[in-house]
Amino acid sequence: MDHQTRNDLQLIRRTLSLAERGRGLVSPNPLVGSLVVRGGRVIGEGFHARHGERHAEVAGLDACAGAAAGATLYCNLEPCATSYGADDTHPSGKLTQPCTDRIIREGVARVVVASCDPNPHVAGEGMRQLRAAGIEVVVGLGVDEALPINIAYFTNEVLRRPFVHLKVAQTLDGRIATRSGHSRWITDDSAREHVHRLRGEHDAVLVGRGTAAADDPQLTDRRPQAAGRTQPWRVVLDSHARTPPELRMFSDAHAARTVVCVSGPLGVGEAAGADTRSQAFERSGATVLRVPAAAPGEVGVDVAGVLDALWLLGVRSILVEGGQAVYTSFVRQGLFDQLTAFIAPTLVGDGVDPIGPLALQRLADAPRLEQFSITAIGDQAVATGYRSLPPIRQAVMPARRDASAAVLAAQE
Repeated sequence: MDHQTRNDLQLIRRTLSLAERGRGLVSPNPLVGSLVVRGGRVIGEGFHARHGERHAEVAGLDACAGAAAGATLYCNLEPCATSYGADDTHPSGKLTQPCTDRIIREGVARVVVASCDPNPHVAGEGMRQLRAAGIEVVVGLGVDEALPINIAYFTNEVLRRPFVHLKVAQTLDGRIATRSGHSRWITDDSAREHVHRLRGEHDAVLVGRGTAAADDPQLTDRRPQAAGRTQPWRVVLDSHARTPPELRMFSDAHAARTVVCVSGPLGVGEAAGADTRSQAFERSGATVLRVPAAAPGEVGVDVAGVLDALWLLGVRSILVEGGQAVYTSFVRQGLFDQLTAFIAPTLVGDGVDPIGPLALQRLADAPRLEQFSITAIGDQAVATGYRSLPPIRQAVMPARRDASAAVLAAQE
């Protein structure tokens, strides 16, 4: 790797750090950071701070105060490009003008981008417009490092469903509860603080009816810095509407952010009670969504149908917090994208496993995580990895014809 490529890669990594400042605030948009560099000196930086506000590239150029002519712009994601219509509306529903227009107008000489944008309204058009204007474009440098930061957005665009993140709190011997079902608390305050941060980074937090009834969870981000922010949707999977209406999520200040997903058919004598409870949910301000029942042989609701219903509600990322039947449904159907396990140094012997039977015959058929890592929070180990990277990576990687020789060499 030559000096120029090494320097470009370091600056791309800085854009990733900038992009992180918008986490939890920009959904359904991606996290993006930018740097403007001229003569080896950073003269402007920016990031996408909130949905509907200026994009990172514009923020970086604004910071230059008109001094970007001849400079290099670094960005972790391909600049948006699609033109507005005659009525000043954008076909993708964008609320800001295309970034390529501003980059070209400012006289930027070179643009270095980590990953392509799979959004069909961009999808290479940003790079094409920049090159047509005579700007040198380098794309693909640091793409593997840029992939996780926008994995939810990429999943939305490529798979057209919400990103699903399974969060498990378990003992060292792999139990999420004792044999009696007791689970509070397996992890300590430091791990729970981290979980609150994860909640704030997702559009919804999802549990099964059993977890809701047993724990009466709030499922909110209660960190001080979350005050005033919109809380994630709280979703309960409850095929027969048996969730107790007196739970806190139906009576607290965020009751209108609660969703109960119900299905059928109801058992003999259950219909009237279920209808009464559904009405009680709705009186609290909660939303009741009718979703398909699970397939024959499965239990509860069809999680694919749940994802479809939540997608229509505007949910683009979901943190799943239990219990076993819910985790198992998502894993069995291949509808999860990340798994994070908080592992406490505690032993309980026989208890509740996080994942139930998957009917696997061979280890080769077992789901396997990529970019797997283990870190420590307090005295817990935190293990995390991603499942659906191959199709995502293919969509955001530049075609070989679009990548420079330096980028190809760095990838190989």
